[in-house]
Amino acid sequence: ASVDVSETVSLQPNVMIKGTQAAPVGVDVNLNAMFSDRFLAGISYRSGGDAFAESVDLLFLYRITEAFSLGAAYDVSIGPLSNYNNGSLEVMLQFNIGGNGSVASPQNGSAPPRVF
Repeated sequence: ASVDVSETVSLQPNVMIKGTQAAPVGVDVNLNAMFSDRFLAGISYRSGGDAFAESVDLLFLYRITEAFSLGAAYDVSIGPLSNYNNGSLEVMLQFNIGGNGSVASPQNGSAPPRVF
């Protein structure tokens, strides 16, 4: 769900709790800001493993057309792995099949399928 801040800006908060047997519970907290339904910028915090803090991620996505978006995410390790890892960069191409391609909120109440 998104929260409209103005006519051109909406915020998309997300929380995900992950758990499995014989492993610590992990929590991801994300906040994305969508600008003019075309540009998305976000920040994410991940906990899990043996550390309270595992990583912080920065995300950027640009909607090129109704169907195509191009984005990048930079993951910075802040837990025990930070001694061995300076972070990682991910590049993504998103293709929306059907629907209106809206990243912020679909018109018909259900998100179109996405291929990453």
